[in-house]
Amino acid sequence: MKKLFTLAAALLAFALQSNAGDYSTWGKLKVVGKQLSSQSGEPVQLRGWSTFGHFDGLEKAFNDEGDFQRMKQNGANLARIAMYINEGRGYQGNQDYNKQWVKDCIKWCKNQNMYCIVDWHILKPGNPNDYSGAEDFFREICQYVKNGGYDNVIYEICNEPNVDTDTDVMGKTVKDVWENVKKYAAKVLPVIKQGDGDAIVLVGTPQWDQGLAWPLQDPLDECGLENVMYSFHSYAGDQRRYLGYISSAAAFLPIFVSEWGLSSHTGDGGDFNEAKKTADMLMDICAGKNLGNQIISWANWSWCDKGEVASSFTNYDGNQWSQSGEYVKSALQKNNDYSKEASKPYKGEAQYFDGVNDFDLDLMKYDEGGVGIAFFDNDEDWKNSCRGACNMGNAGALDGIRDDEAVDLGYTYGDGESGLGDGYYSLGWISQSEWVKYTMDIEYGGIYEFEIFTSNRQHDVEAINKVAFALDGKNCLVEEDGTEYYKVVDLTPCHGGTESTSGYQEWGWAEVKSSYAPGKKFYLKLEKGRHVFAVAFMATSAGLGTVKFKGDPNNVGLNDTKANLNVSIWPNPAENGNVNISADSDAEVEIFTVDGINVYSGNVAAGETSELNLNLPAGIYSVSVKGEQGVKTEKLIVK
Repeated sequence: MKKLFTLAAALLAFALQSNAGDYSTWGKLKVVGKQLSSQSGEPVQLRGWSTFGHFDGLEKAFNDEGDFQRMKQNGANLARIAMYINEGRGYQGNQDYNKQWVKDCIKWCKNQNMYCIVDWHILKPGNPNDYSGAEDFFREICQYVKNGGYDNVIYEICNEPNVDTDTDVMGKTVKDVWENVKKYAAKVLPVIKQGDGDAIVLVGTPQWDQGLAWPLQDPLDECGLENVMYSFHSYAGDQRRYLGYISSAAAFLPIFVSEWGLSSHTGDGGDFNEAKKTADMLMDICAGKNLGNQIISWANWSWCDKGEVASSFTNYDGNQWSQSGEYVKSALQKNNDYSKEASKPYKGEAQYFDGVNDFDLDLMKYDEGGVGIAFFDNDEDWKNSCRGACNMGNAGALDGIRDDEAVDLGYTYGDGESGLGDGYYSLGWISQSEWVKYTMDIEYGGIYEFEIFTSNRQHDVEAINKVAFALDGKNCLVEEDGTEYYKVVDLTPCHGGTESTSGYQEWGWAEVKSSYAPGKKFYLKLEKGRHVFAVAFMATSAGLGTVKFKGDPNNVGLNDTKANLNVSIWPNPAENGNVNISADSDAEVEIFTVDGINVYSGNVAAGETSELNLNLPAGIYSVSVKGEQGVKTEKLIVK
């Protein structure tokens, strides 16, 4: 049997799926894996504006159905209805009036074939449990939606939970915010499940919807709801450093950017030219340029003419768009190409784990492809892009190893016990939510123990030193029986930790554990074949020396039988990819480009020859032949 599969063809077919859909084409939405999808399961991206809500003296922040018609005419398929609780004509002041306002918005959006987010807009104070009325509000809105058949509705149960102080976002109080959200969600989610059980529900995250690491390490009980997503907010004027959160978490959580703006986080101020660069990065991340290749929906803040930088109008009645409004219009009218550019193995050679012997990941051999494709580095001084020597580790900055890329390579030091000395390259200067990819050939799929070689530096707050692992953009951290629940573990100091900087130069093996799951043991679930393994630092961390994959001796026979599989590949070099392959046992054949793209998958029967006419471009390819007697990998040159 001969089978030719090209990744390029699959990506092209996906790219042809225009993002210009709306409710009439996509129907009621659902979450498939991590991806927001249409009723038929196709990936979708919702894009539009958030209303400013009802504020006295700001009537032009919202008028009537004409607002939604105008949004639709400018390319939006989504509107977010910000139901403020205290501010302006807030819910607490006039509940019946505001319920009717939300109901009208739902109806008007449906008339325009738009989706809408019903946003319970808490802000100050940031504890959602401090407000009354949420359960009653969502119960009545769900009933209205059900009775009217308005299946264009998404529920956002708490805008921007936070600790309303000047406390550092990475401080211990962030844990309190997430505990508040979990307590609140346990009350509100059952109400929505009862009233509109298959709807999309957005759950806010600490701190002001930027703490995506928290549901990874301390999962939310979703009360039986299948379509829960997590909110992320971003303000391009002063929050570029937080883009790593969404870029890495997209491999582990379904995410919705329910609010973003081109101002500072206050809604005003910021360098607009720099903000546009940050917004461009966010748009790329939302279009799938992230660790999970997740297409992420968004709503811009905000649809009003308040006069702030974030306002879309300088004069609503005069149709005078602001700089922000013009940017968003342009983004809405852009037909995104969702094809994903793959990273490439370092110098064309994948790292190899035979499944039997222990294997140490070489952190220096991270994939090629650059920022957002092979890695995401968040050094604040360079603002996610190379401006001079970006590699801050001593291997790069001092010794010139991959020094033109923003991955901070260094060296490990002797751990004082094992005598390993400077045995590994390390990743250091780790900022929140950086990630790095490594292409691997994995001989045996299975659930493997692993260890981490790390420094002895211990930061003084529990919200940092967190690391996650992905295989092909999906979580691969599991418990022994394969259960996926916790998606992040601690990057534990090797000798108990110290709060002094001297710990940076002490290295050793550390136990893999989670402070949220004491006593649990964690494993990596790996699949056979060529895959991209990624390390994601979900918060600021001290340093990683290597990940050791523990071989399983029960995968017996590989080393003994590898040489017994006889494979012939000819001619080599081959013209246009016209090549013959034979083996002395039934075997699977895969051919990869140097950048890891599979260009052929098929089978060869024992003693027979497969004549392949692949019409491949000139270059170097890797041929993997796998049978019961072992595996052979050989290089194929096409001229």
